[in-house]
Amino acid sequence: MRRKHFFLLLFLSLSFTAATAQTTRDVAPPKAPEAQWQSTKKKSGGFLGISLKKKPKTHREVYEARIKQVAKDNKKEAKILEKPQYSDPTYFGHKKPPKKRPAHKMKYCKVCQIRH
Repeated sequence: MRRKHFFLLLFLSLSFTAATAQTTRDVAPPKAPEAQWQSTKKKSGGFLGISLKKKPKTHREVYEARIKQVAKDNKKEAKILEKPQYSDPTYFGHKKPPKKRPAHKMKYCKVCQIRH
């Protein structure tokens, strides 16, 4: 007897959930957004009809500008490398030449990894 009630209750609950389930036909398609503002006025070229925008550069102009920038950077690096800090080997990579100390007072240097 209880088994019949259980199956009846199970059948009714499953049929109720199947009947109330959402189908794809119930969903309305989304509406397109309304146009907020549309301009019909022709855009002018700027002050007194003169365009202030720069024309897009051609590939050749971009190439030439890049070559000039690279040459400028190389020249700047060469000027920096002329400093004695980089060109003179007695500096050992220091900004100033290290002090010459007597042998019993020499210290280990973390920059150049030697004692001086």
